[in-house]
Amino acid sequence: MDFTGDSLSHSLLPGHDLWLAVLAILVAVLASYVAFDLGKRIRIARGEARLLWLLGGAVAMGGGIWSMHFIAMLAMRLPVNFDYDLRLTLLSLLIAVLATGAGFTVATLGGAIPLGEQRTAPLPLLASGLCMGLGIAGMHYVGMAAIVAPGHIAYDTVFVVLSILVAVVAATAALHLALSDIRRMHRVLAAVMMGAAIAGMHFTGMAAAHFMPDPAAYAAIARAATPVPPTILAGLITAADIIVFALALIATRLDRRIMELQAHRQLAILGERYAATLNALPTPLALIDERGLILTANPLWQWPGERERFVGGGSRPGEDYFALSDAAGGAGAEVRVHLAGVVQGIQPAAPIEYRLGAGAAERTIRLLAAPIVEGRAVGAVVVHLDITAERVAEQRMREAMQTIEAADQAKTTFLAHMSHELRTPLNAILGFSELIRDAHLGPLPERYRSYADDIHRSGQHLLALVNDVLDLSRVESGRLDLQIEPVDLASDIRDAVSLVAQRAEALGIRIEQRVAADLPPLNADPLRLRQILINLLTNAVKFTPDGGQVTVDAVAVARSIRITVADTGIGMSAAEIALALEPFRQARRLSRRPREGSGLGLPLAKALVESHGGMLMIDSEPEVGTRITILLPTRVPDENSPAAGPHAGDGAVLDEPASLNASRGISRRR
Repeated sequence: MDFTGDSLSHSLLPGHDLWLAVLAILVAVLASYVAFDLGKRIRIARGEARLLWLLGGAVAMGGGIWSMHFIAMLAMRLPVNFDYDLRLTLLSLLIAVLATGAGFTVATLGGAIPLGEQRTAPLPLLASGLCMGLGIAGMHYVGMAAIVAPGHIAYDTVFVVLSILVAVVAATAALHLALSDIRRMHRVLAAVMMGAAIAGMHFTGMAAAHFMPDPAAYAAIARAATPVPPTILAGLITAADIIVFALALIATRLDRRIMELQAHRQLAILGERYAATLNALPTPLALIDERGLILTANPLWQWPGERERFVGGGSRPGEDYFALSDAAGGAGAEVRVHLAGVVQGIQPAAPIEYRLGAGAAERTIRLLAAPIVEGRAVGAVVVHLDITAERVAEQRMREAMQTIEAADQAKTTFLAHMSHELRTPLNAILGFSELIRDAHLGPLPERYRSYADDIHRSGQHLLALVNDVLDLSRVESGRLDLQIEPVDLASDIRDAVSLVAQRAEALGIRIEQRVAADLPPLNADPLRLRQILINLLTNAVKFTPDGGQVTVDAVAVARSIRITVADTGIGMSAAEIALALEPFRQARRLSRRPREGSGLGLPLAKALVESHGGMLMIDSEPEVGTRITILLPTRVPDENSPAAGPHAGDGAVLDEPASLNASRGISRRR
């Protein structure tokens, strides 16, 4: 070959046979389409199947391009007869196949491309396009070198470079389209464009070639080559094309059939799982279409023993469920109307309940229906649940609650009567014991005055116990009336401290007050507030060893006031805190000083705090001490507000951590 670019005798571009040239272009289009179809398989294949599809795509694309080249060569008309060197011809075919296979391989080095991804990575795509384009150009010029004629071919350098660029660009575009998830019509259009591009590359290369006759060189060329007549080559090309394209199309159809069989298998597996799930359900279930025909039903639905247990029980696929419902009386009509509305999309898919039977045999059934939507409602899933036991349990619960409420009312009435009966003699006992103790009727021996003092103190203790029991009962039943008014918290704390100060001093216990000067106004029941403070301070002194300390502080927090009573006493464990919050229970621990009391002080204080919309929290550790914190809103909820009532503490508006629950005491270990 001569690349001098000199003026040559005959250009190879004119003088082609039109029909063979058109056939060459059609072969290129068909090869491109087959390659694109195989490229789609390469895109999604994995493992050994991927290698097979790569090989098939390389053979189809490379063989198609090679066939197009030599068919176009057969269409060429030279002024002399010529043949083709068999070895170079086969070498050009091998180059086309290898270049195409290398291009597909480089473009898909990252493995199978997900179906949802539309593009290959730019760098591998460009590298593979360059590889395939250079290979196709090499195939073209090796094929041209296979011509055995009395002369030689010279090339124009500019057109040669241009043909290589066309080959690279066309190959890159082909790979991009072949590895894209495109539809069939797009694939046809892309194949037409690719065929035209390949033909353009070929004829650009032919425009670069010029034949220079040289009869003297023909004998030497013919002796060195293995010539094949053009007619035989045309037959071989045609047969090869038919075989390659047929195999490619057969492989594509086979692969598509395999995918369909796999899809059917997957559907069969899903169907089996669906049937197993349906049959394993512990409740009757069926699917009906928009006309009410039963499409499928699980065994519990079809069991004959279910005929009387729900509307349509015991029916089978193919039966008209709407007709069965109409025949079931009033309950069936209710079911029919509801299901028809759900299927037509005019009824919400909310459960309804209906009753079957009468007397002791009456059952309550809950109907659940969900529409099956495929663009529009085309049916429904129907489930019947026997909730008779649930309704019976609810009725028994209501009866039990009524019994409890009656017992609570009886307790309240009893306590009210007993308090009256106890207070009447207690008032007489307290009055006369005070007269005797103070010797208002004349002097008495000191011994008798001591007895009278014991009687008076015991009577006061009994009266306080009666009052505490009544207060706790009123709070628990929601009958405690609070007399809310503005209170001076600092003054109430001083008064409560003064009441326990004498006993604290006798035991060597120091009481420290830390009341903030800027406390906001507090609305509360003054009597109940003092009762809370006295109960907590009394407990703190009672359970603090001699020489200990009790601290009372009050500070403002957001929309609330926090009151803390802390001691250095014996402390409590978490279990003992829970015990201390129960009425008439005490967390008893060994100590040198006996513990008196009824076990109502802490529960009553907690109940009174919650009745004000506040909360009481206990933080205690054995042998370290106890801290009781009260949070009181500066404004107590009105009776008509949601927070009012026996659990008014639940509605307190406090800017404290959300984990604090006003409805119960909270224990936290330090």
